[in-house]
Amino acid sequence: MLIAAEMDCSRRTVGLWRKRFLADGIAGLQDAPRSVNRGDFPPSAQVDVVTIASSKPEDYQGSFTRWSLDDIAATLVNQHAAETMSRSTIWRVLNEADLKPHRSVYWLNSHDPDFDAKARNICQLYVNALSYYQQGRIVICCDEKTGADSGA
Repeated sequence: MLIAAEMDCSRRTVGLWRKRFLADGIAGLQDAPRSVNRGDFPPSAQVDVVTIASSKPEDYQGSFTRWSLDDIAATLVNQHAAETMSRSTIWRVLNEADLKPHRSVYWLNSHDPDFDAKARNICQLYVNALSYYQQGRIVICCDEKTGADSGA
């Protein structure tokens, strides 16, 4: 526990380091090749993560009340059996979107039945914004964050 606290990481990570060191010495502590780079996932797969995390678990036949990274990963696997996304990649996608589904208050989510299609259209605008600009077109975003607490 002392090493984990000192290095600001989990005991599991320290255990992995020890195991690698015992097996391969200093060479075992070098970065291991990564199986999948987050950049290998198309924007649509990243949108799927955000869509799931922004939905109620019951919408995906979840028996739990709040999403965890493992629940999101399992739901993604059920939807796209060929592609799996690691917990850390899911966390990075959610972190970049500033989403914390484990803390989500679901009454803030949209009840619009066309929300997913509308969200995909908006996300596609962001993905294509640079090419639109190169064509002389402009994409303007106005984010009001209407669901945020005003502090009043």
